[in-house]
Amino acid sequence: MELSEPGQIREGSNFSAELGGLKWGLKVVKAERPNKILWVARCLGLKAIHEWEFNRVEGKTIVTTRESMTGWMLLLTYPKARKALSNTDQKWLNDLKARAEST
Repeated sequence: MELSEPGQIREGSNFSAELGGLKWGLKVVKAERPNKILWVARCLGLKAIHEWEFNRVEGKTIVTTRESMTGWMLLLTYPKARKALSNTDQKWLNDLKARAEST
């Protein structure tokens, strides 16, 4: 994932990510530090909304992610992309954990 604008992620930030072999353009539409981030992604007639929530529970941070997708290409791509999306989410969570624990 690469930010188009280096620095803190904030509402209006743009970045790109490669998912399933496709380069997606993403825009942060909600950034409620430190509790929530929500972005919208577009690629090949698809629109994805991805939300991350961060909640402190007994001294630990619990991360919940939700994603929804729409678009005519979804019928063709989702069956194959479902596992890749799950793997990407797990990689992002692992990277987030490593980064958080290194600071």
